[in-house]
Amino acid sequence: MKSAKASRRGQLSIEYLLLTAAILASLAVLVPKVLESSEKAEFAIDFERMKEYCTGLEKKAVLFGMLENSSAEKMRAFAKNSWTINAGNGELKCRIESESLARVQEFDAGRAEKLADFEQSFQGSKTLEIRKENGKVLVVDSQPDAELVQ
Repeated sequence: MKSAKASRRGQLSIEYLLLTAAILASLAVLVPKVLESSEKAEFAIDFERMKEYCTGLEKKAVLFGMLENSSAEKMRAFAKNSWTINAGNGELKCRIESESLARVQEFDAGRAEKLADFEQSFQGSKTLEIRKENGKVLVVDSQPDAELVQ
């Protein structure tokens, strides 16, 4: 009787061990997939946020083109990924890049004839100031963001 009981315990232990191994193997497959999906979702959200920021920047450039010199306003952005905002040849183009996903996406924010040429690349919090000087709409780095509280 003792040997049958011991055999049953041994069999149960092996079954538990196999069940634990199966659970760990499925987690090893699922966890990276979930993390990748999460990164893709964050990238999509950050891309939409960048589009909204760039569209707002383009609208402000049009508005400031009609205002008097020395008009100014600050616009703050928080970029989870790397953003590059570029104005040149009368166009405003925005680019987002994710190193972890090895993915780049671009957005053409439209015409920006009144906007002086500039390029800003950043990740994290960034405040840009839009102002009109000598008939041109300038976009410049604002004060350091270290003082700003989120």
